[in-house]
Amino acid sequence: QARVGPVTKHRGAAGTPGEPDCPAAPDAPRSCQEWCAQTGGLHGVVIGTSPACEGTCNGDCPNDLCRVLDGRHEFTDYGKGCATGWKVCCCI
Repeated sequence: QARVGPVTKHRGAAGTPGEPDCPAAPDAPRSCQEWCAQTGGLHGVVIGTSPACEGTCNGDCPNDLCRVLDGRHEFTDYGKGCATGWKVCCCI
């Protein structure tokens, strides 16, 4: 089972996008790589190919630190948006 990192200043449950949009904190990471560095990982990669992204923490990075991403919290390395599903940020 993937370890889901804490999502601070966010109304969603850990590892899931939240409602409504949350304002970005000044120290909020701007990329998957930054988020991984802040949570103790060495390298971060966004997984999920547009338009049907279908990224999952348990399926795509079961042994790593993971964060579910959505269009409201796009990182600079997010890429194209998802018509369905999610992208995930996996750290190693």
